[in-house]
Amino acid sequence: DLVWIGLQAMIDPPRPEVKKALENCKTAGIRVIMLTGDNPLTAKAVGEGIGLESRKIINGRQLDELDDSKLEKELESGVNIFARITPFHKLRILTILKKNYRVAMTGDGVNDALALKKADVGISMGIRGTEVAKQASDIILLDDNFSTIVHAVKEGRRSFDNIRKFINYLFVCNLAEVGVLFLAILFLTLKEPILLPIQILWINLITDGFPALALGMDPARPGIMKRPPRKRKEPIINKRLAWLIGTIGIKKLIILFATFFLVLLISGIEQARTALFTGFILYEFVRIGSIRYQEKLSWFANKWLLAALFGSVLVQILIIYTPLNSIFHIVPLNVSSWIILLVGVIIGYISAIGITKIVVRKIKD
Repeated sequence: DLVWIGLQAMIDPPRPEVKKALENCKTAGIRVIMLTGDNPLTAKAVGEGIGLESRKIINGRQLDELDDSKLEKELESGVNIFARITPFHKLRILTILKKNYRVAMTGDGVNDALALKKADVGISMGIRGTEVAKQASDIILLDDNFSTIVHAVKEGRRSFDNIRKFINYLFVCNLAEVGVLFLAILFLTLKEPILLPIQILWINLITDGFPALALGMDPARPGIMKRPPRKRKEPIINKRLAWLIGTIGIKKLIILFATFFLVLLISGIEQARTALFTGFILYEFVRIGSIRYQEKLSWFANKWLLAALFGSVLVQILIIYTPLNSIFHIVPLNVSSWIILLVGVIIGYISAIGITKIVVRKIKD
């Protein structure tokens, strides 16, 4: 006779962080589709547990009865859970989705290799994934955790934003630098250039160097995972960024040229050249300030950027008021030159914030 001792059940529950990761995907405009070999009832229970909504659940047999056009309609209608799916089914669904979307596919088995290879981004499992799947994928997920993919998306968006900030900063600096020299050639009849080669090299090293590199260390802006993905063919320098570079760059060169001209009239060429030379350094704060406003980031969010900014200003002051000034062919600034320079910087900061407000409001990102 059999004696009833008890009943043991086993469950492989989703990780607790998956539900939050799915919510982040939804707000970020990322659609998640579950393709599983499990029973439809199991797939439904898992979907409900992690908050994955699906208009209905399609199993492998039903999928075989659908042609590509009908399957595409089902996908567009909100079917996000497929059960009893084979690797061939995965490949078929992937092929249809790729017509209109950029698709990332996860997989761990040998049979997943074709789908991983065909996906825009193939992601294999690092712990339970086969060597064939790893070789076919673009990314290996070391902890086999779905939420890590979401964190990677956030990091990718942060990196892309920082590349744009880097370009934004450098282009404005160089546009103003070239523009000031060009205006001087057109409108001033000086026996010597307004900036000497060693000064231009120093400006490029200080303003275009350390602060620009420090921008790459910026944290993610608030709400970075609440915006939709970029369009497939959207350039790095989009319409909004081009307008910001152009308008703020032109504004900067006008104010710097006006600063040089006013100091030239009052105090002579050496004071004017020193004021212009120093103005390029101080304008780091103006440009970074407008970028900070646009990104809704605090000045204290990036300690490396603050160190680069204040360090460059400190070094510039040391150059002006120590014997190093003879190397750079500059002189200590007098009070009137400082007043003109600082008023220009303040006007530049206020106008840069105003321009950023207008461009951000009028031109969609």
